[in-house]
Amino acid sequence: IYASGWFSGVKIKSQDGPLGVRLIVNVVPNPILNKVKLKTKSSIISDEYVDDIFKNYYGTTLNLNEFQNKIDTIKKRYASQGYSLARIKSPERIYDNGIVTLDVSEGIVSDLELRFPDSDGQSIIDGKPRKGKTKDWVIKRELKTQPGSIFNRKILEADIRRLYATSLFDDVKVSLGPDSSNPGRVIIFLDLSEQRTGSLTGGLGFSNNTGIFASLGLQERNALGRAWSTKLDLNFGEYSTTYNFSLSD
Repeated sequence: IYASGWFSGVKIKSQDGPLGVRLIVNVVPNPILNKVKLKTKSSIISDEYVDDIFKNYYGTTLNLNEFQNKIDTIKKRYASQGYSLARIKSPERIYDNGIVTLDVSEGIVSDLELRFPDSDGQSIIDGKPRKGKTKDWVIKRELKTQPGSIFNRKILEADIRRLYATSLFDDVKVSLGPDSSNPGRVIIFLDLSEQRTGSLTGGLGFSNNTGIFASLGLQERNALGRAWSTKLDLNFGEYSTTYNFSLSD
């Protein structure tokens, strides 16, 4: 009877009679569904969308099986748009007025922490976070995922692709953790493994114009941790010395 989805209460009692046992089944039907509301104001799912999902069921007896199918439809919309942490709790109680309230947790990002683990995977050295060469703001300017936004898997994947495109990192790993001070929110941890961004070249040679000469080249793609590209070329000859320096942001 419960599995049919039409009833919220069932009581069965028996009465002895001259011909045997008589079973009396008292059922409490679900109320007429009049309205479905979201307890938490959603920026993704509008009230109009919820009404459109349930409009054919308003004014009819609430069936919990059909109701759960409609909740699954809303969940699939969240998932298809990349909001993979969104959760919808089934109502704890259904009131006689036919108004059902759904508690929605969309997975808001509480904070975003950058970590720079060493070759052993340790990001805490002597009780202090290990520092990276790259400035935090250089990394975070590539991220559309920000504290206070709703976690979106597709947006975060695009953020990681942009980090790789800077050519500053060998590896970027993502992990999620709950925020103990803000239940229902998550903290995103980015473990960043930085590349070697500097190179040094040198050489010796001879030409008719300069005679014997020596050359020295220094290139750095992450100067001062600001993602500045710098290049310095020096040429020392018997008759002249030349140099070239460039910097780009």
